[in-house]
Amino acid sequence: MKPSLTFPIVTALLLSSLTLAQDTTTTTTTEPSETSTTTGILRPSAGETVTYGSFYTISWSPPPPSPAGPLALEIKGDTADIHWILPNWTSCDGWMLNTQCKKFDVDIPAGSTSFVWNMTDPEIYSIYVGDGEPYRLGLYVDNLGRGAFPDTHAEWYWDVAFTVAEPVTTTTTTSTTTSTATATTTDSEIEGATETDTATDGAGSLRGSAGGNVLIVSVLLMLGLLV
Repeated sequence: MKPSLTFPIVTALLLSSLTLAQDTTTTTTTEPSETSTTTGILRPSAGETVTYGSFYTISWSPPPPSPAGPLALEIKGDTADIHWILPNWTSCDGWMLNTQCKKFDVDIPAGSTSFVWNMTDPEIYSIYVGDGEPYRLGLYVDNLGRGAFPDTHAEWYWDVAFTVAEPVTTTTTTSTTTSTATATTTDSEIEGATETDTATDGAGSLRGSAGGNVLIVSVLLMLGLLV
């Protein structure tokens, strides 16, 4: 009895199909899309340098979910250098005394997304600010209990690092050019002056001739009288 060839053939066909399926299978990996965040404190942005001497708008988005209490701003850093431009500051929440933190004593409605910081205090001359003094600005819902710290106990809190610096002054140099007028004599003026001189010389010659004739007549008359 001859062995059947059906089983080896079917097995070979199945193995070939599996190999082809493995070769044609590709794995697609989807990379996460890069999206820019627009949530949090938008201005100042992280690392931004703010120059004092003008009005500066602090902005954030979105506002805290309602219902929420009023919002508060606090600034951390060497605040003794800039306390002249902090609007009616008070001690930061949670502290009896903290020279490195001051709270803006202002009423910011819960639905607000911006606050205009007046950095043009009339005593601006008293401020000493180095080149890029570092600070942190905190924004939170102002409903904390006594002794609670905003960055750890507030139900809604954002902060950002930024710097404060003196405004850049520019010196403008103005140059003045003085022009000198130069008198120019034309050829026609020279020719006119020459003709005038010539006419004058001619008149002098005529006067000289008339004078000589008068002298001769006078001499002849005198000789006639003598004779």
